[in-house]
Amino acid sequence: MPPAPADDALDALEDALRLAHARLQRGRPLDDALKARLRALAPAHPALPLAQLADGPDRAEAYALVARALHGSCALPRLRPPHARRALLHALVGAAALAFLRFTPERVLLWTASSAAALVWSLEALRLRSPAWNARVAGLFAATAHPDERHRVNSGTWYVSGLALLAWTRRPALAAVGVAVLALADPAAGIVGRRLGRGRLPGGRSVAGSLAFVLVGFGAASGALLLFGARPLLAPALLGALAGAAAELLSGPVDDNLTIPLAAAAGAWAGLALG
Repeated sequence: MPPAPADDALDALEDALRLAHARLQRGRPLDDALKARLRALAPAHPALPLAQLADGPDRAEAYALVARALHGSCALPRLRPPHARRALLHALVGAAALAFLRFTPERVLLWTASSAAALVWSLEALRLRSPAWNARVAGLFAATAHPDERHRVNSGTWYVSGLALLAWTRRPALAAVGVAVLALADPAAGIVGRRLGRGRLPGGRSVAGSLAFVLVGFGAASGALLLFGARPLLAPALLGALAGAAAELLSGPVDDNLTIPLAAAAGAWAGLALG
């Protein structure tokens, strides 16, 4: 990691990078003035790929590398893939997991969930050790993956890990709440937050997005509990949605694809315990 730049230099760098993020996130090219700023900043920050960000063929990758290198100095926003595709993937995986929970015998469920978790972690270890395999996986999932996931454990691995841990609760209704909240409330919060979000909460989340999370999460949790015949509905669904929303806000460096389903299931468990 490069040494932290001086405050004035860091402010100038952060300002230029935020402008670059805004254009890249919208799929727009960097204008000539911004390219010139990045080129001018490059000699003062030789460890950062600023020239690649200004003129290289893969600016998203260059931005992800810069943001990762400056993680301890400034909090730059992540580049995110088109949200509709990622939301659809979330929902499809969640629907498949709910069907599996509902119709699969427990022994088969536990064996399959454990095998899936072992497989994705094995592939993840291979990916992070092999640049060629990493590049191939990045290309395959370019439509739904964050650019910075090339250099860290990706969200899909945490998603599968969370589902495997839920299976081992041996409480299908609680596991279903975690799956449903992650599959529907998390992407809903992202969509609403991007379009309507103004006020900021911890973790860079918006008030509107978090409210959408709770509302959609309550509906998703209620549907999951109904699917498994669990009663009562109100307290478990509400606490599951609130716990999932809190996990999204407070996950910090831990991927929320792991924390949201576990927190939502724990909230639903507390609601059932309250009766």
